[in-house]
Amino acid sequence: MKTRNSASPIRVLYLVYWGALEPLGQSLVVPAVLRFADHGLDISLITFEKSEDLDRAEAVRDLAERLSARGVHWHPLRYHKRPKWPATLFDALVAIVLSLRLRLAGRFDVVHARTFVAGLIGWLIARLLGARFVYHNEGFYPDEQVDAGVWAPGSRVYRFARGLETALYRHADGVVALSHASLPFIAQRRGNGAGLAVSPSVIDV
Repeated sequence: MKTRNSASPIRVLYLVYWGALEPLGQSLVVPAVLRFADHGLDISLITFEKSEDLDRAEAVRDLAERLSARGVHWHPLRYHKRPKWPATLFDALVAIVLSLRLRLAGRFDVVHARTFVAGLIGWLIARLLGARFVYHNEGFYPDEQVDAGVWAPGSRVYRFARGLETALYRHADGVVALSHASLPFIAQRRGNGAGLAVSPSVIDV
């Protein structure tokens, strides 16, 4: 993706419901946003950090400096785990408020939301900000919950979450998938195969 001109880079709000300080964030998120920044995009990164990671002041400072040195604006929010649904809703509201505040510095062109929960938050933020929406699929979350025994097959919560997942596919301007094998399933639920891309989760070890 190229910048429109040297004075006006594409401005991206990159939202992920992981922490940049945890292993997944270090191996998957940080390398990706740094690569985007190296290609001239103006990245504002919102992550949700666990309390124990935020308590590591030196690690927080080192990562903030590393991201800032490459032009990434990092906004670490505190992740709340319990009670599950109220905590997630609270995290979503905090992210929405922060996004609206960041919007005051200039219009976002794209909201790139990674993970299912971040996808739902990012979808709403994109609509509020009038930005394009990219859903970065990290697997079929409702089905993963069933496979893990968290939700019962065919339960109300499963059907509701699967309906939301389908809405993300249908309303996103673009969908990033983990594998080529997943594309037919996503295209079927999206209603077409347009706007699909594959980005395998190759990790930075």
